[in-house]
Amino acid sequence: MTVPQIKYQQLIEELEKVRKQLREFEEKADLDQYILKHITTGVSVFNQEGIILYSNPKAENMFGYEPGELQGKHVRELRAPGRYAETQGENSILSILIKKGEWSGEIHNRKKDGTLFWTRGNFVSVEHSSFGPVFFAVQDEITELKKAEQRLKSSEKKLQEAQRVAKLGHYVFHLKTNIWTSSKELDAIFGIDEKYQRDLAGWLHIVHPEFKESLSSYLTENIINKRQKFDKEYKIICPATGEEKWVHGLGDLKTDENNELTEMFGTIQDISKRKQTEDLLEESEKKYRILFEDSRDTIYITSRDGQFIDINQAGLDLFGYSRDEMLNLNVSEIYFKADGRIRFQKKIEREGFVKDYAVKFRRKDKTALQCLLTTSLRRSKTGTIEGYQGIIRDVTEYKELETQLRQSQKLESMGVLAGGIAHEFNNLLAPILGYAAMLIENHPKENSEREDLEQIYEAGQRAASLVQQILTFSRKSMSERKRVQLEDLVQDAVKFLSQTIPSTIAVKQEIETGLTEILAAPHEIQQVIINLCLNASHAMPEGGELKIRLENGKPRQCENFYGKAIEGSFVTLSVEDSGHGISQRTLEHIFEPFFTTKEVGKGTGLGLSVVLGIVEQHGGHISVESKVKTEKHSGRTKFDVCLPVLEHQEESISDSKKQTQLFGNERILLIDDEAMLKDVLSKILKKLGYRVTAFLDCLDALECFKNNPQDFDLVITDYTMPLMTGRDVAKQIKQIRTDIPVILMTGFSEVVTTENVQLWDINALLMKPAQIGELSQLVRKLLEQSNLKKED
Repeated sequence: MTVPQIKYQQLIEELEKVRKQLREFEEKADLDQYILKHITTGVSVFNQEGIILYSNPKAENMFGYEPGELQGKHVRELRAPGRYAETQGENSILSILIKKGEWSGEIHNRKKDGTLFWTRGNFVSVEHSSFGPVFFAVQDEITELKKAEQRLKSSEKKLQEAQRVAKLGHYVFHLKTNIWTSSKELDAIFGIDEKYQRDLAGWLHIVHPEFKESLSSYLTENIINKRQKFDKEYKIICPATGEEKWVHGLGDLKTDENNELTEMFGTIQDISKRKQTEDLLEESEKKYRILFEDSRDTIYITSRDGQFIDINQAGLDLFGYSRDEMLNLNVSEIYFKADGRIRFQKKIEREGFVKDYAVKFRRKDKTALQCLLTTSLRRSKTGTIEGYQGIIRDVTEYKELETQLRQSQKLESMGVLAGGIAHEFNNLLAPILGYAAMLIENHPKENSEREDLEQIYEAGQRAASLVQQILTFSRKSMSERKRVQLEDLVQDAVKFLSQTIPSTIAVKQEIETGLTEILAAPHEIQQVIINLCLNASHAMPEGGELKIRLENGKPRQCENFYGKAIEGSFVTLSVEDSGHGISQRTLEHIFEPFFTTKEVGKGTGLGLSVVLGIVEQHGGHISVESKVKTEKHSGRTKFDVCLPVLEHQEESISDSKKQTQLFGNERILLIDDEAMLKDVLSKILKKLGYRVTAFLDCLDALECFKNNPQDFDLVITDYTMPLMTGRDVAKQIKQIRTDIPVILMTGFSEVVTTENVQLWDINALLMKPAQIGELSQLVRKLLEQSNLKKED
């Protein structure tokens, strides 16, 4: 082979080799183009000026451009607004690539339509045969990842804030090392910093001494050995401040592939406020229960259908049931009337609240109770009525007292009426008795008309006595005590009762002869007799026997109602009936004011208390014995009233039968607005020898006295008069002449008493109708006393 041939052959081989290399290069270029075209990562190439030379379809699609549209654009146009600095200055991506040849990071981009998105890119510098140094950029879109990161950061921030607000911290306790890590919120709860020793001993140091032993045992036995979840409330002491707190710890366990415990993780929450609230609620509940149970009023809770849910001890005592019995009762069972609860239920559900609603209940022993209900509705969270709750106040006793008060007020009104009537009667009786007495004096004893006049006088005396009885019953009498025969008082009282006691009751009197006199207010003793007899008759509604016995005064032992034995001489009055008798329980209360066993409206409960008061005021004693009526035995009740005898037999000034008339010639000023009474008193006084100047008008009388104060030796004035009272008249007269004696007359007045008359500087009190002897002796007595003072 020749040299040219050899060279040609070599040339052919070289050419074939070049062709092969060219084919390989072309195939490789096609492959690179294929890869760049179909790769899922955006690839772009730009020069040092930032001009894009090439972008693969993924990059074009990522930035929202059509094929070929990115070529020739500056990378600045692909950045998000405000991100231009990344392509400018020394810190721009382009500057860093020129200096260092590579850069990687996150880029905020802008699509063709303005949509912003995020990519993560890797940039490298390469030498291109045609363009010189260029930069390859490989980018993946991470917009969703960035959003997820933002959501995670936001969630973590909210979680941290929630933990802060809820005072909830978390921890991880590595069981093999006994070391624990904690969040900032947990550190804040424990009051520790980052330097605190976070091991088991450090945790136990924070735990309150009261809980150290129990928590250490719980951690070993329940958590480590039994692999239970940690769930405990306990107290801690913050090491730095010494502040005590309540915390709630929760924890779960984690194991390795060998099922060995590796760590416990969980939360710690500060529950101090909750515990404080629980303590306050517990204290409030305790106070409520104390108030509930100690209340004197009944406090109750019932369901809507009437079942008792709760009731305090006052309610159990009121109704007489045990707690178990009460809780098994329906409210309707304690209503006195069957429809009582239905009416109450309609009212409470219509109005939502009732106050002082009057209800009549029934105790277990069937006795009636008058009560006031203050009740409200109990509702569920949805507003449905679940039941009722409220207070029951027992007003049975108040109702009885109210009735008794009304009755007492009636008696008071009757007393006022009786007093007014007595005053008028006394004003009428005074002239009758006065004129009768003068006519009797004008007729000799042998005259037949004198006997008629004496009958008139006797009738007037009885009328006066009747008026005094009315005043006694209305408690308006002056209670003047005198020597009296108890026999006379009994007989007068029986006469008075003859029209009141039913004819089915036989009245028997057993009176000893020669009774010793007693010192007493006759009308009060008559009230004692009448009250005892009326009570006895009420105890025999179907008839029976009423026995009144008087035993003469003699030394004896008298036992009073309270069992106290008293020595002395007594006249004993016994009132005995064959009625139903009095139980021992009732006997203990019969003398108490307002206590009565009679039906409403048939008794005031005052009778026996008044009797006891009168007897004790007279220095006497009262006792009672009774036997309750049964099927086999008749009943009986006997009251014994022991009154002390009068040991000294002095003459009583008020004994009108033994009073004699005394005469004089002094000058008397007489004032009375009743014309008849003025006239009769004037005639009586003139007949007794006195010089009388009489007036109907008190002002005229005062004017006369002022003009001639030395013309009179004594003044007699009525109490009740128009314009001025007798007290006022006496006051003005005494201001003119302090030495002149004044007699005040009255038929009845609540304020005119012997004590008050003395306080008013009035010399004497004369009760109408006054008898001639009584009047003459009182006038003569005061005049003689005045004369003696003048002589001194």
